[in-house]
Amino acid sequence: MALSKEELREYFIKLCHARNRVIFESSLLGILLVQFKLAVDENCDTVYFDGERIAFSPKLLDELELDEISHVLVHEMLHYIKGHFSIERKERAILDLACDMEVESLIYELNSHCYHGVGGYVIPYKLPGSRYVSAFSVDDAYDTLKSQKEIALYKSFDNHSKWENAKKSCQSQIHMKRAIALVHKSPFTKLPPSLESLCDMELDTCDIWEGLSEPVPSVEEIFEGNCKAVPKSLDTLLALIYQMVQYAKECRHDLRKISNSVSYACGMRADFASILFRDYCYIEKGYKDFLMKIPDFYKWFSTRGAHFNGII
Repeated sequence: MALSKEELREYFIKLCHARNRVIFESSLLGILLVQFKLAVDENCDTVYFDGERIAFSPKLLDELELDEISHVLVHEMLHYIKGHFSIERKERAILDLACDMEVESLIYELNSHCYHGVGGYVIPYKLPGSRYVSAFSVDDAYDTLKSQKEIALYKSFDNHSKWENAKKSCQSQIHMKRAIALVHKSPFTKLPPSLESLCDMELDTCDIWEGLSEPVPSVEEIFEGNCKAVPKSLDTLLALIYQMVQYAKECRHDLRKISNSVSYACGMRADFASILFRDYCYIEKGYKDFLMKIPDFYKWFSTRGAHFNGII
């Protein structure tokens, strides 16, 4: 039976809360994540990523807690970062598990103090037979699994059947480049140590922001309070956030201009406003106190800034 509008709404609220956790815990993974759609697919058994959206089955969403859904979202983004969609091997089932194992080892590396996996699904985060947790590659996992024939012992939540679609849409890595541009040198870029070199990538920002779905509004007009229209497309919103943060740094002590930009940002989609405000808070030490003088920011922080607690 098809899901009702109310049921879909509840599922999307749960997904958005889980996505917000990722946004606040890791700049790069969060900004990468908001560039893809979230979906509920009744024809899916668990979850899949097809290069445009991450789709969950209602059953899996019912089974998992918020932190477990966040774990799954991070899992999918790490497949993207590692380029797993383009890897080919003779034994597909073993390759699928090897890719999942590499990703789980990275998540363990990121959150070793609180790693607990996902529900009743068993994906090892260390190589079978190894006493220690250490970074390993897909090839390491594939060769180990192939030689030990242990694949039947494990159960993944991740359906890789849509990876051919993801391979085509993610080939340019433009989503990754835009995420790196937005968090470049940020103190809030939380990644597994073995992936931290990603943020040292040299980027051509002109090339990154070419071919956007909509024109980017004038940042000067936004800070002067003369622009109200907010872009709807994800790529344009990210480009706008990038420009607004750079501009805000230049006029950071101009209360009028910063206030105008905050009022404008309150009209953005909530997760994008969260990214912008978090980056504003890091413009300089103690800058959140300056922002709290702005009524719109104070109201937003009081009602939607709960995830900032203990972070900013």
